[in-house]
Amino acid sequence: MLLPMPTLIGSLFVPERSFMALWGQPYFFTEDYKMAAIANILILFSVFALAVVTHRRSTTIYISDLQTGRLEIATRLIALITFSSYAIWFAVGVFRGLSVSMLFSALTGQGETIYLLKSVILAPIGGVTTWSQLAVILGPLLVIRWRLTNNFPAVMFLVLLGTVTFRALFFSERLALIEVGVSTLMAWALIRSKPLAVVKTPIRWLATWAGSLGLLVAVFALFEYPRSWLTYYAARYDGNILDFAAQRLLGYYSTALNNGSLKAQTTSELSIFGLLQGRFSLPFVGSWGEEIQASNESFSYALNSGSNPEFNNVSGLLLTDAALGRFASLISWVVFGFVIVWIANRASRGGIVALVAYCSLAISVLEVVRIYYVGTSRFLPIIIALLFLNFYLGRSDNQSALSTHSGKRSNESDRFTGSVPL
Repeated sequence: MLLPMPTLIGSLFVPERSFMALWGQPYFFTEDYKMAAIANILILFSVFALAVVTHRRSTTIYISDLQTGRLEIATRLIALITFSSYAIWFAVGVFRGLSVSMLFSALTGQGETIYLLKSVILAPIGGVTTWSQLAVILGPLLVIRWRLTNNFPAVMFLVLLGTVTFRALFFSERLALIEVGVSTLMAWALIRSKPLAVVKTPIRWLATWAGSLGLLVAVFALFEYPRSWLTYYAARYDGNILDFAAQRLLGYYSTALNNGSLKAQTTSELSIFGLLQGRFSLPFVGSWGEEIQASNESFSYALNSGSNPEFNNVSGLLLTDAALGRFASLISWVVFGFVIVWIANRASRGGIVALVAYCSLAISVLEVVRIYYVGTSRFLPIIIALLFLNFYLGRSDNQSALSTHSGKRSNESDRFTGSVPL
């Protein structure tokens, strides 16, 4: 929750004139909308703070022999769907003209290659690339499987990391790498038998927090270097790549808040469809794209005609105001906070699916200043996968314990039965 705070605070103090000078946007982020953003994030923070007293200090994850076998099958199935989606996507890309020389050109910032890759060569394939989002679930599942069997799935981890890194570099979708990285690292941190040394004391926690922000700027600079620095800004920006990356990174969050203010001003009528971003479709239900498009039509027109469509994210903290109105927005953040707390407590009481859900939802809190993650179409496959896991894994009476570091270790710590080896 504290990681996105500097971006919000920094955005609140960006001068009005800087929006046009730095990011080519008129200023819409008035005091009224600043107070709305602050109120929404304080409500979410308060729900989490008040819920601390309900969180169990000791955590043991219970998993039966039957669940262990089903977890293995579910992990392999989700891996198959994820990697097959990526394989088809890349194969179609090769058919469209993808080549090693083209990738090299993109990395060295030659011409418009990076934009050609995103808009044509690697353009999404309806019904295929959607399921590549299961990578967000796959990471935590591989970590849990590793902890249960003590068998590190190196090949799967390397393929997973390679595919999302490729996507971040050549499809300019860094969020894909952030999603998988955050959910996987969180699962690894949560089910360790001992807590991470870097967060054991307040001083270490603060150092880790500051280091994470610095690492974020460095990684952002690495990916922005071929994407926009070499192709355009190197010859125009008065500073080095790290200065540019820090300014550009702040711009993504500041313009998202600015866009949220613009959307709230241009929304003609309140609708829950205004919370949804992208195209949604389900078998036998059809597409909801028309309703979502109608809800966002006035904002899209305003963004393209009177602002800068290069920065098109809408802050999650203000999207709720635009879609639901001020009072309902505040209520929605209370509900959202309680859902996270409920899932966290289910996980602390030994729920495997709740643990995976908690790790997958981490990005919705981490990026709350920039996007309303749970309202994006990329989150729909994750919901479907979680529902499948909850139904398929079920419960069983013959259970053994897998202790985590949240509290004192159980007497049955690391003792397994049946098909789960020591």
